[in-house]
Amino acid sequence: MSEGIHFCKSGDQFIVLDEIRDRYFRLSPDLGSLLADEAALQYDDMTGLSRLLNMGLVAKGTQREILQASTIVPTASVLDSADVGFLSTRSIVPQAAAALLSTYLSLKVRGFHRCLDHVAERKRQGASSARSSPDELYRLAASFEQARRLLPSKSRCLPDSLALMRFLAERRFTDVQLVIGVRTRPFSAHCWVQTGDMLLNEVADYAAAFTPIRVV
Repeated sequence: MSEGIHFCKSGDQFIVLDEIRDRYFRLSPDLGSLLADEAALQYDDMTGLSRLLNMGLVAKGTQREILQASTIVPTASVLDSADVGFLSTRSIVPQAAAALLSTYLSLKVRGFHRCLDHVAERKRQGASSARSSPDELYRLAASFEQARRLLPSKSRCLPDSLALMRFLAERRFTDVQLVIGVRTRPFSAHCWVQTGDMLLNEVADYAAAFTPIRVV
């Protein structure tokens, strides 16, 4: 695969995310099937891959890497749990605001692709010292979401999810996933954060409508 290219099959349609150009587009069934064919992409066959090469979706001579995003299907959400508990709003609101502001600045300066790379690098660096306390993780995520609702800026799934990832990473909770999903008819994309099968900033029924296309 070329750098920044990710795809999934949502329903009967093949959707591509071009992360570097920050755009989604639909592939024809024949091209989508070829892109999904593990064997085909392991051969330097210009006749079979020329259209994908010309579109910049694969690089000549490349070996198949991770093409389709995979993650555990979420079945629960901290937003639906009545016994998670919350931290003090007074202390969390300024921290949530700082995480959100830093995220908006990062998206503006770095762009979409480099922001996701930064999330991945931060997770790698924090893996050895990551905290493992589900109850505290859920409480932090629920508190962040509660605080986010008090902020004046309009809620947007990508910066909100990136801000939550930043907020949690600063507290050494890096064993979480940023998931970008798509659905068709009509097309829409969505983003959320989860750990295992537990959603941290979305409800399970809504997330289930989307097919993951990128997982960090």
